[in-house]
Amino acid sequence: MALLEVKQHSLFFHGDERTFNILDRVSFHVEKGEILGIVGESGCGKSMLAGSIMGLYPANVARKEGSILYEGKDLLAMSAKQRERYRGEHVSMIFQNPNTSLNPVITIGKQMIDIISEHKRMSKKDAKNLAIKWLGEVGLAQAEDIFASYPHQLSGGMKQRVVIAMALSCDAELIVADEPTTALDVTTQFQILRLIKRLQKEYRVSIVIVTHNIGVAGYLCDRIMVMYAGQVIEVGPTEQILRNPVHSYTKGLLKCLPGQGKNIDELYTIPGTVPSPLDFPSGCRYSSRCQLAQPHCKEHAPQLEQLVVGIYTACFYPEKECEA
Repeated sequence: MALLEVKQHSLFFHGDERTFNILDRVSFHVEKGEILGIVGESGCGKSMLAGSIMGLYPANVARKEGSILYEGKDLLAMSAKQRERYRGEHVSMIFQNPNTSLNPVITIGKQMIDIISEHKRMSKKDAKNLAIKWLGEVGLAQAEDIFASYPHQLSGGMKQRVVIAMALSCDAELIVADEPTTALDVTTQFQILRLIKRLQKEYRVSIVIVTHNIGVAGYLCDRIMVMYAGQVIEVGPTEQILRNPVHSYTKGLLKCLPGQGKNIDELYTIPGTVPSPLDFPSGCRYSSRCQLAQPHCKEHAPQLEQLVVGIYTACFYPEKECEA
């Protein structure tokens, strides 16, 4: 049994005049000890999907469809109290901006003790010792000083390490990381990614990492899932996705990486724009930007299907794209 299995999950929101669809029949799974990368442009629904895994939804959600199974138990069928226990004890989240994750007027130690005490039965003394232990585990020297510090006294990289320590402190089996390096400089980004990779290997925790940078996913992940306009359009092992993707959108994302185009002085961009959730086309949502699209693509929506073992794509002409 997969640790996490999402089946045909759709998310609808209230608009001014009607409901509209943000996530459309999303299906995937995460195995124990696996790192899965969710990749796509801003607005594709990947952060909304991360929230769904955590059981966190904006106030204007109209309805939720499908199922989100954690060790066989459906998150969508849980009570509010059950979801609270699920978060922290089983699943934790690393948000992209540590400045909004940490309370600026409470010490790091007090925040960590509150989290640990909420989910683990132990004394405050034991909770303090555990917090300091985890601050050391994430590479923070002088962990006791960090424990007594306020967030504004720490650098961005240090704060993100604190957030990672918080996520791991209650022994969660699954970590959801939503753009965990976006707010950091390039050098610190690499340090944080290397830290996440080390901790995953050491503690065998499963990780779902959300990123717009397919290069980050390539460095960190075992498998990559590509999203476009609220749908999953390709899933496969990282090496396959990076070396021989079968969907033209994935190929476009790879071309957008620096140094991938014919002219190293120019960055490649995918022509066209992502359709609005208020006006998604009835056919393939990528068809207006795809150079391989046929009339059939604009009229009918492809389903996510297995092309070969472990490789899934939502495209009518994946064989053609392999040759493109």
